[in-house]
Amino acid sequence: MGVIAVRDVLGCRVLCSARGTFQQMSVLDRSPEAPDYLFRHTDGYHFISKFLERNTRTLGLPDEVPRWLVEPAIDLQLFAPGVRRTPDASAPLRVISVGRLDWAKGYEFAIEAIALVRTAGITVEYTIYGAGQYDEPIQFAVQQLGLDDC
Repeated sequence: MGVIAVRDVLGCRVLCSARGTFQQMSVLDRSPEAPDYLFRHTDGYHFISKFLERNTRTLGLPDEVPRWLVEPAIDLQLFAPGVRRTPDASAPLRVISVGRLDWAKGYEFAIEAIALVRTAGITVEYTIYGAGQYDEPIQFAVQQLGLDDC
């Protein structure tokens, strides 16, 4: 069911949310007319970054389509760096990833990087916080690289 059908069936407005995944997917290679179709039938656009807004405008989003920039709701002023401590050489390097478990997030690259750090002799702990359908491939990569214990 396309954008027009949803609007007609539900009698509602259509608000799109720009995500980087759409702009990087091969759908644009296979269907270069997709952005134009979407932009003509959208009542507004929401962006999570200025970069995505600029890029979407480059793809042809007309100026008359209302848009909102709603950047991630983290007040960076709350996270000012504290006093630096001399690192404890025996403490592991702790790396954390937070996000949905999806192939587009590239967790395999992070896992390979953790393996390289470990090969260099650095004790490391890697934690992934997230949920999604990509848990099994991530676990497989961890086991293949022998990182079950970190």
